[in-house]
Amino acid sequence: MSARRAHNLAQLLGTLLASSSLSIFHVLKPVDLPQLVGSSPSALLFFKAALAKFIIASAEPGSKKSRDPSSARDPVGASCASLGANQETLIVRDHVAVFLTQHLRSAPAGLPVADVLAFDAGRKRFKRGLRDAQRLFESARVAKKPRGNERGAFTDIDGANPDDEWAAFYGVTK
Repeated sequence: MSARRAHNLAQLLGTLLASSSLSIFHVLKPVDLPQLVGSSPSALLFFKAALAKFIIASAEPGSKKSRDPSSARDPVGASCASLGANQETLIVRDHVAVFLTQHLRSAPAGLPVADVLAFDAGRKRFKRGLRDAQRLFESARVAKKPRGNERGAFTDIDGANPDDEWAAFYGVTK
């Protein structure tokens, strides 16, 4: 694939990620980001350009999107929250964090000043969101632990399982 075609397709992918039309997890899950260095240069250019476009498009000051990280309309916040959903997404989060550190330390060359400033601000927000994804995952995992009985089943005030009471009422044996 030529460099021009890779760049144009990356711009399209970055725009689709920024508009939340595509999930960053589903796009990057099949890709082994740490191994891109040894692969073709067009593949590395593609993912650098796609993530740069995603960061710039989601941090544009003139966009009408909300900057509240809990908002579903914030592409960076929504992407980082989805990358902290479970153990599988945390692996992709780690790969994205390493890729940002190794390949996107600064804005790509040839960008206007406004895009460079948007890239720097968006990159900081994205890295902060990736760090917070681990904490969100841990807090969600702690909150899901069953309380009360060991089976995790619902119990009423007197400690009886309502399912057992209904089964006894209807004569159903387990």
